[in-house]
Amino acid sequence: MKWQNKGHEFDEIGNIFKKNKDLLLLGDIDKALKMKECLSFLNANILIPTKEAMDSLDIDILGKTILIFGDYPNIERFLISKNLIKDVNYFVIYNFYSPYFYNYESNFIMKYLSIFAVYAYDKVYISSNNIITTTVCNLNCTSCLNFNPYINRKQHSDLERLKNDIDIYFKNVDMIGFMHITGGEPSLYPDIIKLLKYINNNYSNKIIDLVMPTNGVREIPDELLEIVKESNITIQVDNYLNAVPEFENIYKKNLEKLEKYNVKSEIIPAGEFWNWAQAYPPRYDYSKLSDEENSKRYDYCGSIFSEIRNGTISGCCYHSFAETAGIVNYDEDSLFDLKGNVNKKELIEFRLKYNKKGYTEFCKICNGLNPLNRKVVKPAEQTKGILSWDGNFTEKDYIPVDILKILDFSVKITVITPTYNRADFLPKTIESILNQTYTNFEYYILDDGSTDNTKEVVKPYLKDNRVKYLYHENSGEPETVNWGWSLAKGEYFTQINSDDIVDKTLFEEMIKVLDNDDNAVVAYCDYKIIDEKNNVIESVKSPDWNFLEALSDFSCYAAMVGTFIKRSKFVNWTNIRTDKYLYINDIEMYWNMALYGDFIHVPKTLVSWRKHKGQLSVNRPDSIYEIADWFKEYFYKSNIPNEVFNLKDIVANRVVIYAESLLTLYNFPKTIKDKIKRYLKKELGLIKFTCLQIGDNDLVGNKFNGHNLGIYLRENKIASNHIVNYKESDDEYTYAYNYASNNITESLIKNSLFLDSDILHFHLIHNAKFDIKYLPIITRLKPAVITLHDAYYLGGHCVHHFDCKKWHEHCYDCEYLDKPFIIKKDDTAFQFEIKKKFIQDSNLSVIVASKWMEDKVKESPIWKGKKIYRIPFGIDQNIFRPRDIIEAKKELSIDENSIVLMFRSEDNVFKCLHIIKDALNKIKSKNKITLITVVKKGLLKEFKNDFNILEYGWIKDDLMLSKLYQACDIFLMPSKQEAFGMMAIEAMSCGKMVLALEGTALTDVINAPECGIVCKKNEYADKLQYLINNLDEVKRRGELSLKFAEENYNKNLYVNRIIDVYNNVIKEHKVDIEYQPILEQLNKYYNTINVNDESDDDKKVKKDFTFGIYISNDEKYFIIGILGIKITIKKNKVEK
Repeated sequence: MKWQNKGHEFDEIGNIFKKNKDLLLLGDIDKALKMKECLSFLNANILIPTKEAMDSLDIDILGKTILIFGDYPNIERFLISKNLIKDVNYFVIYNFYSPYFYNYESNFIMKYLSIFAVYAYDKVYISSNNIITTTVCNLNCTSCLNFNPYINRKQHSDLERLKNDIDIYFKNVDMIGFMHITGGEPSLYPDIIKLLKYINNNYSNKIIDLVMPTNGVREIPDELLEIVKESNITIQVDNYLNAVPEFENIYKKNLEKLEKYNVKSEIIPAGEFWNWAQAYPPRYDYSKLSDEENSKRYDYCGSIFSEIRNGTISGCCYHSFAETAGIVNYDEDSLFDLKGNVNKKELIEFRLKYNKKGYTEFCKICNGLNPLNRKVVKPAEQTKGILSWDGNFTEKDYIPVDILKILDFSVKITVITPTYNRADFLPKTIESILNQTYTNFEYYILDDGSTDNTKEVVKPYLKDNRVKYLYHENSGEPETVNWGWSLAKGEYFTQINSDDIVDKTLFEEMIKVLDNDDNAVVAYCDYKIIDEKNNVIESVKSPDWNFLEALSDFSCYAAMVGTFIKRSKFVNWTNIRTDKYLYINDIEMYWNMALYGDFIHVPKTLVSWRKHKGQLSVNRPDSIYEIADWFKEYFYKSNIPNEVFNLKDIVANRVVIYAESLLTLYNFPKTIKDKIKRYLKKELGLIKFTCLQIGDNDLVGNKFNGHNLGIYLRENKIASNHIVNYKESDDEYTYAYNYASNNITESLIKNSLFLDSDILHFHLIHNAKFDIKYLPIITRLKPAVITLHDAYYLGGHCVHHFDCKKWHEHCYDCEYLDKPFIIKKDDTAFQFEIKKKFIQDSNLSVIVASKWMEDKVKESPIWKGKKIYRIPFGIDQNIFRPRDIIEAKKELSIDENSIVLMFRSEDNVFKCLHIIKDALNKIKSKNKITLITVVKKGLLKEFKNDFNILEYGWIKDDLMLSKLYQACDIFLMPSKQEAFGMMAIEAMSCGKMVLALEGTALTDVINAPECGIVCKKNEYADKLQYLINNLDEVKRRGELSLKFAEENYNKNLYVNRIIDVYNNVIKEHKVDIEYQPILEQLNKYYNTINVNDESDDDKKVKKDFTFGIYISNDEKYFIIGILGIKITIKKNKVEK
């Protein structure tokens, strides 16, 4: 035979077996006759009894498919005599497609599975095959090289080539019983772990037993045993105690490792059987010999092998006898290992030293371990079994029971109907199945412990011998379906539920489709939804299958009544469907099956799904938790394709949407829905951890008060909720304090927003009714940070302390009782001590935005010893970005030659509007000057005749605010107290320079004097005039400001720094032992939700969430339960 594509013999052999139905059967006469009797339906055109008549036959068998069983050496001799083997690779025919024997009820029957499957079902089931890892053996034996397609390459087999050949092989092979990874000492192959992972990840479903030997010459590496254990691989360990006593220590260490890792294993001993040195005659180049001479050598090879097989032991590898007989020829260098450590002299000396000792192998069944059904047996027990073996075994010991069961398709279809108390609907279901136009099926009605008259209803149908009724105690639908699968004998499997009806042509149509598509594993059809009286509610046209699209949408439309499963594709059902889930077993099963092959849509309405009261529907809220567990298992399977794994986040988001719709359907309150969504996102990996921002406002000051930060965090897979005094946005993650509670701080602690959070972040809490006396306990229960936006928590009263230094030691006799808000009686000493006491007692880290503020905090006794992080704020520079100034001015109807000054107009003592007014009275320009103001209108009336004034008030729309910055030339910011300066970085990000006062954080923020300019307040007008007169410098400074802002104030840099702080604080936080009971109790009684809406517990939880202390977005109503009476009170929003 000539290979058409050298190196890809697997492909050709697979094609031969799939396409060629002209079979030639070779085998011993007595077995052949039994086989002919058993498999007469094969209609094999030639049957050759190889022992009795093969030498006299003159048959042209070229081009036919040769299937061999029986005595291998005699068959080999026959093929040689007919000059059919001209290429050593043709030996593959009986290595790949060898038979199994089975003694069934004392009647010896040849169950030739390979022939059966190939001929009758167009499948290729293979007994065994080798994967050669080393082209020139890394030991001394050349016996494993004959089948190697890379025989002339003196190196390890290329991993990518091996993977490619394995892919081709399994494209044509449906299942293999025994896959042997060989090539000298496979553990020396440098890519052995990658190879094992590749096979396990891609083809474990097609391999019954994957085996890797170790020749006992080295310890098995630990890292290799780890992947062996993970991949369920059997290790064969050679015992050289008789042949090479020096290997005893290695052998013992390997035994210890096998027990340590608890992997499947076999011990293969070595014994005495022949003289190695005498067994190897000189080698010849067979290509130079005549056909007659080559035939003699093949004959000699076979006779050697036959003689050894007649004993109780067999040679290590029959390929070696081809070399022994001189059939193949290698140069002497090929006997050496890859490193050249063994030379010819050493090799011969080794053979002479161990005269009459060599490598041998007992039958693998001798120690009770069927190679297709291994279990973990301690090596010591294996050894004991070997030593006591008497050498006798029967052919039935070779039976691969699992394969026989799978391939014994005496019926085409297995139908199951799991039922529980459905006696009213069951007859219609049974009759629709028994009336099928296709009749070769078995039908199991599986009663899951019904307490109604199901048994009596079923009894009349048992007259049909296809119907079997089985009963067990109530175990649930998943276990009942798995029970049905274990009973199945059909090639196809379908589940028809006991309240559904199928069309009489369903089976016929499904088989027609599946029989004609080798890659198909599932077929599904369109369906009708009917009511209890069989009235059609809706007709549903299912879409054609697209796995990635369906998974992305988390919509498995194939999961429907009447779906057919090609059972032969799933050797290990437990890999497809488990009994661990109550509500989502179908979700688990179908998405698992989708990894194994195609789903085929049959565009015909062939089934009816009944909708009625009392159904156990997947649309139960409890399924949400099961879906989370399934997701974590599914996307981290070892065989998950990359294109599927890459959909993980998309699917996770779809699951969240599905869960939300489910909870809405069941009328769960928004508070509970939000909690479950937080849980689900964390479980699905959509969030790394959960943060709770605690502050005053959401939209006012959104860029620094935690609102925008929450958005940025969520973009980085960190859940962030925001609790505020005044909620003005429609943001679903923002919540308002419930002022109906007597103590909003305690209310917060007893809420799931707090309890579900991994870290707390406080902002401007002095504007809220937050009680800092709770800080010590809060910060021991949860990791926490606070951003100090101003100096309020540095002293007893002031937001800014101006020139006062008392706060350095202790506040008293405050000189600024009216700034920024008035207190009638001075209690600053008391308030200072309160802050100092409870902040010092808390486990709280500090975030500041500027060096100016950092220096202040370091000087404060209130914050002594606290960890300080300096993180400048960052903004979205896709919004705050430069734009052509003429275009920007035009959009606001400003003359392009006008000089535009922008500033904050506010009668606030800190913002110093009076300094701007003073400057406006002094400046002069030949160009018209336009003033753009924000925050408050009507404060510039005296300038209405001098300037073009555009007043915008408070702007909550960042896009609009950015347009104002883009249209200005200079941004004025003469604040005398500024802890950072958010408007400054907004202007800089739009490419504008800032003119500010010295002595505040703005000096560093605007990078003066390189970018912006700071000056004394009495110099402000002069500096402004200078800039008006030098607009080129204004432009240059604007460009420098933009560059500085891009490097220091972008949101990505900001949020990454914040996340780093969060991670550090979370890592360092430990809940002390005395606080653990508090947290456990709070979680037990205030943070538990049972989503089963029909349970008493669930109703109680729902009531708890609308009673007393709670936080909700719905601020219109407050519900109180008193003595079982529910009182609903309409609330008014609390205004500042």
